[in-house]
Amino acid sequence: GLRSSSTITSTSTSDTVTQSVIATDSATATTTDTVTITVTKPESLEERVRRQMKANFKSLPSPPWPQLDHSTAQAIANGILVGFNTTDINSNTDIDINTDTDIPTMFNNTIVTAYYAFESKHSVKEYTNWMKGLLQTSDPMIVFLQPNTPWVDIIKQHRKHAPTIIATLEFEKLVMSTTFTKEFWDWQHQIDTERLVHKSSGVYKIWNEKLIFLYNAILLNPFQTTGYAWMDIGYFRQIRDAPEPQTPLIKVNYTHPNNSMNPTTNDKSHKNSIPVPQNKVLLLHVRNDPLDSIARVNIAGNAFYGTSQAFLNLYTKYYHTFWDWIHNHHKFIGSDQFVITETCRRHKEVCYPYFAGRFRSWFALSAVVMGKKPITEISPHYLFKDDENGNGKNDNVKNGNVNVEIPPNTSQLDVDVQVPQGQRITYCTTTGGSDSDKEIDVVVPVEECKQ
Repeated sequence: GLRSSSTITSTSTSDTVTQSVIATDSATATTTDTVTITVTKPESLEERVRRQMKANFKSLPSPPWPQLDHSTAQAIANGILVGFNTTDINSNTDIDINTDTDIPTMFNNTIVTAYYAFESKHSVKEYTNWMKGLLQTSDPMIVFLQPNTPWVDIIKQHRKHAPTIIATLEFEKLVMSTTFTKEFWDWQHQIDTERLVHKSSGVYKIWNEKLIFLYNAILLNPFQTTGYAWMDIGYFRQIRDAPEPQTPLIKVNYTHPNNSMNPTTNDKSHKNSIPVPQNKVLLLHVRNDPLDSIARVNIAGNAFYGTSQAFLNLYTKYYHTFWDWIHNHHKFIGSDQFVITETCRRHKEVCYPYFAGRFRSWFALSAVVMGKKPITEISPHYLFKDDENGNGKNDNVKNGNVNVEIPPNTSQLDVDVQVPQGQRITYCTTTGGSDSDKEIDVVVPVEECKQ
């Protein structure tokens, strides 16, 4: 009788696999049928993340000051992707990641962090040891690094287990390095009361770049999360304080739509949520310095948590305060803790300071988001602008310490402060104008500095 056989040949591209099935009559060696089947390869999560970032990058709005271009977003979009293939990312969800829809909601939060090695108050060796605690978590992460340095390989090694984007961006191309001149930063270092500790202006730039990193992570949103966090890469000084390896750091829900000062207790979807409104960023009230302190710190700068909208709100208020301080008051802004302390004081609507029960507990906020400590109310000790008439909650006011320099009224601030959109800033000496030959020191856009 007749016998037949089939020969299968395959060709492939990055997107498709084509198989040709040829049936032949074994007796006569004649071709009886040919069927060609083209199968589209499933899109991997890594490919989808890149596609989504590319699409989001094309629709970015004009960058808000102090950003002058989209360099930071470009660094994320062109980043090195790590940890997408070695982890069963989809093990805890029923969503098929190979559908044609956008990236599914697999993750709740994106952690943003950075490390640039230069002379500062802590050594490179210390940071090398400290960063292990944060890097061992399973939360998706975006890490900003100096390109072509050993730190890129170190992060690759420590983040094989979880989705990570390594955004390489030269320190000289950071927003704080490009928008502000050397003369500006030299002046800031000169008026820093802790300049011998900080050693250089490099740390000022990184500290004030945090919200810029977050802003661009939020707009590109590579992991499609509703929650975001900034954490200093060396946050966990003791490994025992970090989450167990390959487990999430953030175990509470601060992005629940019903979050308020009085969360509903009978809503099952509200499980593990904390009473932080969606329009406010969760911060740590770490010190209670009075208003007349030269180096006033009330808010810790090592960790912030919140929704995307909360951080976008904070971004605007932060850099408005930043500009007001340098342009109108010639204050030191090198420490982000000074700026965010004043920002929250002026703008209660964007900040939710948490009090850990005692001051100077610098790393207490991680215990809250890890679900180890409860949070029931906003700090009863924080001095907001609304509380400065003697009937507020701040201990400095309660104790009669009201003879202090009061910064500008919030309503007046909103009217007067207009950031110099699209302009670079310098510090220089110029004349007082056409009616005066007196020289004055000013912080102004570069074009306005009369030499």
